[in-house]
Amino acid sequence: MHGRGGWRRQRHGRGGAGALGGARGLDTIELACNPLGGGLPPDIAFFTALATIDLREMELEGPIPDDVGCLEHLKFLDLHENQLSGEFPEALGNATNLERLYLHNNDLTGLVPKALGN
Repeated sequence: MHGRGGWRRQRHGRGGAGALGGARGLDTIELACNPLGGGLPPDIAFFTALATIDLREMELEGPIPDDVGCLEHLKFLDLHENQLSGEFPEALGNATNLERLYLHNNDLTGLVPKALGN
């Protein structure tokens, strides 16, 4: 990862998502208000059962990985009050079960995918 080190990934042979590779059935990540820094791990989509991601106010930076749009059970995504940047991920429109999305107070650019309005 990049930034101040925060989310360090470790690879242990097989699987993805570093040290949490054995938690594939994880459905909730709530780490809000912990200034871990770094960026969102691109292999967050490895946790296919995720329904809730609450990583607000964590000093996260960099882009939102496109693979977040592959989380078919995702209903709640809160990434507000970070330093996330780059284009708004078009792939987020593929998260068809998404009910709540909070991305304010970041440095994202581009348009919100039309599919999110359906």
